[in-house]
Amino acid sequence: MTLILMRRASQLRMPASLESFQAIAAAHADALFVSGCSRCYQQDLVLAAECGLETYEWPEEYYDPELIFGARKADWLLDEHAGLDNSDSLAVIYHKFAARLQAMLESGKNRTMVLYFDQLMLELVVACLSGQGVALLKSFSLYLDEHALAIFGRICFGVGFQWVLLQSNIRAADAFYTRPELRLVT
Repeated sequence: MTLILMRRASQLRMPASLESFQAIAAAHADALFVSGCSRCYQQDLVLAAECGLETYEWPEEYYDPELIFGARKADWLLDEHAGLDNSDSLAVIYHKFAARLQAMLESGKNRTMVLYFDQLMLELVVACLSGQGVALLKSFSLYLDEHALAIFGRICFGVGFQWVLLQSNIRAADAFYTRPELRLVT
């Protein structure tokens, strides 16, 4: 299974979004494009569908990504048990999100999934994949530029499996079309 994390752009940039979504659709025709239900995701969901990707709108909005970023996000990370703007605490949001994400990953074991969210939600995904919970967010962050990808592969490991980061902070066209130069290392 391949899991692609893609960071939402703070503003819709039609050419960049279109290029990224088309590259993903060309490389992974069976990909499921999963995004949030906040109004800031709506145009991206439509554009992804127009590029041929099957889309899925996350059924629950945990917070407004247009309001929770930067210093407000940092304050929330420092006290994950405090609610923010009449929402649940970050710890509660993590548990709700993780349960639904795990079920989705189990049901689509052999399918590529694109998770298109804001930076905080993508960090929650990484915390879920690592199995370390919301505490991981205080010590580790997987930063992605807008429209950049992090690509994870699921591999068998003993009797279970493990998620492995294959590429990070790369553009879709570079990840799927450009081949890196090979060098002999001696």
